[in-house]
Amino acid sequence: MISRIIEHARNGTLLRAVMVKLGLSSWAAVDPDHYRGDTARNYLTKRLKQETWHKEQELMDELISAQPDGITVLDVPFGSGRFVEMFQRKQMSIYGIDISQDMLDLAKKELGDAFDQCQIEVGSADALPYEDDTFDLVVCFRFLGLLPYATARKVLAEIRRVCRGAVIIRVPVRKESAPPQPPIQEDDLVQGRLLEKEVVSLFDEHGFRISESRDIGDRDEVKFVIFVLH
Repeated sequence: MISRIIEHARNGTLLRAVMVKLGLSSWAAVDPDHYRGDTARNYLTKRLKQETWHKEQELMDELISAQPDGITVLDVPFGSGRFVEMFQRKQMSIYGIDISQDMLDLAKKELGDAFDQCQIEVGSADALPYEDDTFDLVVCFRFLGLLPYATARKVLAEIRRVCRGAVIIRVPVRKESAPPQPPIQEDDLVQGRLLEKEVVSLFDEHGFRISESRDIGDRDEVKFVIFVLH
């Protein structure tokens, strides 16, 4: 027990661990400052300086263009609405959900009239307010790695429930060459903890099969991968 506390303190995850143990395991609870206030306002300015961001945009344009025209898509979390133009070129019916009203305010400012053509609401990804099998496509980007493992599993279960087609998801994957880690615990962040075979197993647990994967960059012991799931 003491060793776990020391490990969380060293990794900067002690507060998250305590809150999860108290049952506050939703994304809003474990990170109350998630993309709100100045973080939300400065989000695009920061991201647009990242080379990886632009690589992601190019690849996502390719993957979304390969989807059928006129389908129904859910973007979770919606964030700044970075993929809306791509969705619109495919005449998709666009839905989005985000825990942060500040991020949705940013999206409305950036997208203008295009925002009003989307069905957007505030809500949590681990309790999606949609009926089963509602969406032909779900996009989940730059999100799963930020979650505690227990919450990430809830999010995947919810995506599986509402999706009747494909999922495009970006996940950080621990490199095989990285030093070994102890098995991931429920309150550990996914970021950099799961090897690719463990990510595959996680998808399989929730009824997903990988139809395509693309590496989009790496940092230290982690590589970033976009998976297309069915």
